[in-house]
Amino acid sequence: MKIMYSISTQSYGIEVNKALKKWYWYLGMLAQCLCITIWTVDYLISKKTYNSSEIILINILTIVFLIFFVIMIHFLFNTWLPKLHNKFIIKKNKKTLGTLHLELIQTIYI
Repeated sequence: MKIMYSISTQSYGIEVNKALKKWYWYLGMLAQCLCITIWTVDYLISKKTYNSSEIILINILTIVFLIFFVIMIHFLFNTWLPKLHNKFIIKKNKKTLGTLHLELIQTIYI
């Protein structure tokens, strides 16, 4: 049995656009997280006098940023980027990607 997928350019384009929108959203979230962290650390460094609670705040912000950054990088490169590839789009969206053709190949030997 041979299975072939006929993919219309419109449905392929829709799926690629969805993946790209999520890709850009994640990049934007990474940039915002980085900017907020840099701004907070810069503010606290320029203050030059620290309370014990501010030192704890710096440590917590650093840990939260690193965890968030690692999670976002994981989703960027392991989840959304492969969806731009044709075979992942075919596997995930068999129903929406056009028509499905089934061919049964039989050979009879006498």
